[in-house]
Amino acid sequence: MTFTKITRSILLLVAWGMTGLVLILATLLGALFLFFSLQPSAWVSITAACLLPILVVVPLIFIRPAWQGVVASILVLAVPFTWFFLLTPSNDRDWQDPVARVPVVDFDGDIVTIRDQRAFRYRAVDDYDIDWVERSYDLAQLTGVDVMFVYWGSPDIAHTMLSFTFSDGPRLVVSVETRMEAGEKYGALRSFFKQYELIYVLADERDVVALRTNHRGEDVYIFPLSIDPVERRELLVEILTRADELGREPDFYRTIGANCTTTLLKDLGQVRGDHSPWRIEVLLNGRMPRMAYDRGQFPTDAPYEEVIARYRVNDRALAGGTGPGFSERVRAGLGPALQPVSPAVVD
Repeated sequence: MTFTKITRSILLLVAWGMTGLVLILATLLGALFLFFSLQPSAWVSITAACLLPILVVVPLIFIRPAWQGVVASILVLAVPFTWFFLLTPSNDRDWQDPVARVPVVDFDGDIVTIRDQRAFRYRAVDDYDIDWVERSYDLAQLTGVDVMFVYWGSPDIAHTMLSFTFSDGPRLVVSVETRMEAGEKYGALRSFFKQYELIYVLADERDVVALRTNHRGEDVYIFPLSIDPVERRELLVEILTRADELGREPDFYRTIGANCTTTLLKDLGQVRGDHSPWRIEVLLNGRMPRMAYDRGQFPTDAPYEEVIARYRVNDRALAGGTGPGFSERVRAGLGPALQPVSPAVVD
């Protein structure tokens, strides 16, 4: 066998190997998409997910020449992939109560009015009074912003929220969430396949914070941010504009590309005109407080465990209850504001 024939054989083997890997990966993704998309009919979703690999393999075995079998398998895979790419988000579904309404935001100079702001009052996770309110905020009275991290299991994963403080009224919380339908449950893997819409929940802290501290038993940390007043205002305007747009142009929630953290980081990037480089802490967002500590953004050199405990609000929330004055009670004894990091530290 000549050198040319050996090279050709190696290249052919590599090409077929890569083709096989692509087909395996595409089949796995297609099967998962069918499984999630055809729920809650369990037997239909399982049957479809199991049938797809069979339909992909059969042409590879029985159709000759081999390249025609590959083409036939690709045509089979084109069905779920075409369905996936043609899927569009919607605002017209049977939504769960907490995400039943998309907020509507109107701007009039410094005054911003939010309709369908959530103000549920929870007695338990599944026992609550439904209340959608209309509230107005004066952007000229915006005095602060806090970032909240909510932990319910792994220390590497958290839910991120922002809370904006006004000198003349209650705080406004922004929580980017999956908009789930009645009877639907969240799954991180499922959200890769266009199974949830995206929603900006605009609410007060007696709703979204008390729900997590007093009823779900999740660990909530509140970190005041030291941020330029102009940037703080522009960030809130950007967020409220995006929240309002979703009422007219719905979008999908995505585990990585559009989740509770990356969505808010994109809003901040729009304000700053840039985007921070991706780090593992963005995906494993529960690590972000530790990253801030390592950068020196906490104005103290005490041990991390001691510092972070100052920002946990659960004990105060449970002791004081969820009545009026909730926001002030949970912030009693809170640690100082996090300082902005210098470009040299980021680089």
